[in-house]
Amino acid sequence: MEAAAGEEERVELEAAAILCDLTRIIRARDRRRRRRMRRQQLAEAPEIPSWGRRRLRSVLEDGGNKPAAAAAAERDGAASPDTPLAFADSLVPEEEEEEEEDNAAKKARAQDGWVQEQRGVVASLSQEKADLLKQIEEYRTRLQSSRSANESLKQLHKVRFFPLYLPLSSSR
Repeated sequence: MEAAAGEEERVELEAAAILCDLTRIIRARDRRRRRRMRRQQLAEAPEIPSWGRRRLRSVLEDGGNKPAAAAAAERDGAASPDTPLAFADSLVPEEEEEEEEDNAAKKARAQDGWVQEQRGVVASLSQEKADLLKQIEEYRTRLQSSRSANESLKQLHKVRFFPLYLPLSSSR
């Protein structure tokens, strides 16, 4: 019986410690999320083209027999092979943009799900905190009633076993 009470008390103390550290935990989570978003924004930043870059004309595009620059020149019109726009990898097709938008939408939905999950966790912890506070108040009232009962028993013990000492008469 005492082991179960000790285990229950240990669980209550752990829950109380978690509740005390809840604001610190949430702030740390927010800091990590902001750092991750900052890194993600830096990674998604548009690439700055390097204008002096040249590629070998022998590089083939999609297994064809024409060099990439020549294929891009035919597709885009009269582009010089020395300009960066002549290279196929510097152009982003509309399909890739749509995929990026879909991925962004999926990430937003996943983040919304995470936010809802965290709100549920906070709500359950808040309910648990309220229950713990209620139990603490019940323990305090029980302690107070035990103390008052103890004091009354002490008074009864004094009256019963130690009657008031009457001074002995000095008429011996």
